[in-house]
Amino acid sequence: MEIDSKSFWLDKNHPNYKLWEKTRVLAVDRGKFVEALISKYKTCKNLTILDLGCGEGGTSSVLCENNFIISCDLNKIKLSTLNLPGRIISNIQNPPFKKDKFDVIILQDVLEHLSVTKKLFDDLNQLLAEDGIVYLSTPNKYSIINFFSDPHWNMPVISILKRGTIRKYFLKYFRKSEINRKDIAQLLSLKEIYFYTSENFRIKLNTKYVLEELLKGKPGIAWSNIHIKIIKLISNLGLDKFLLQLSNDDYSFINNYLTPTFYIILTKR
Repeated sequence: MEIDSKSFWLDKNHPNYKLWEKTRVLAVDRGKFVEALISKYKTCKNLTILDLGCGEGGTSSVLCENNFIISCDLNKIKLSTLNLPGRIISNIQNPPFKKDKFDVIILQDVLEHLSVTKKLFDDLNQLLAEDGIVYLSTPNKYSIINFFSDPHWNMPVISILKRGTIRKYFLKYFRKSEINRKDIAQLLSLKEIYFYTSENFRIKLNTKYVLEELLKGKPGIAWSNIHIKIIKLISNLGLDKFLLQLSNDDYSFINNYLTPTFYIILTKR
C-alpha cells in the first residue's frame, strides 16, 4: 500500500511507527478495558452505541457482540479494515444523526484531535438518551509525565503547545510530511474539559479505578514506553499502595498535574 498523508501511520520508517503498531496490536484489549469501565455505569447489553473516531475498531468489535453499534471515522483506510455492520465515514463534529438517541457515546482518545467547542458537547447532549453516558478518554495537557514525553510524538514540551505552534515549529522542521495534517493533537487540561462539558453534563473521573487496573497488569491501558517504564518502576520500588492512596477522582492537584490520561464518564444534568 502506498503511504500518503492519510496512511502515514503505516510507514515503517516513521519515528512513531512502533508506537502506532502497538496501539493496533492492543486495539481489542483497549476495547475490553473500555467495556469494563462502561460496565461500572451501565450493563453492556442491548445498548445502542455510537463510537465516534473508532480508529482501528477494537472497541467497536468488542462492544458489537452484545449491542448495536455505529462506528464513525473520517479515515476510509481504517474503516475499510473493520468487519463491522455499522461503519460510517463521517466528520465527528457533524455526524449524520439528528434525531437518533444513543445509550452510550464513545470518544476514545479522539477529543484532542478536534477543534473543541461547547457546541460539540451541545450536539452530544442532543444525541444522548436521557439516562445515557458519554465515555471520554484524552491525554492531560498539564501532566508532568506528558510534558517530558508527549503521548503522540514521544517528545518533551509538545504536550502544552497549541496546534498551530506544533505545526509551525515542530512539524515544519521535524515532520514535514505531516505538516498539512488536520488532526494534529492539541491536548486539553482538566479545567478546559470542565469548561466545555459542565453546562450539559455531570463529570465523573475514574482515575482510581484505572490505576487499580493498571497496577494489576491489565493490558490496553498503557502503551507508550515512558508510561510502561514508570509502572515498572513503581512496582519495583513497592510504591503501589502509596500511589493508590494518593489517587482520587476529584478536581485535585493529582488529576490536574500528574494523571497522564483522563478517563471520564459524562451523564446528563
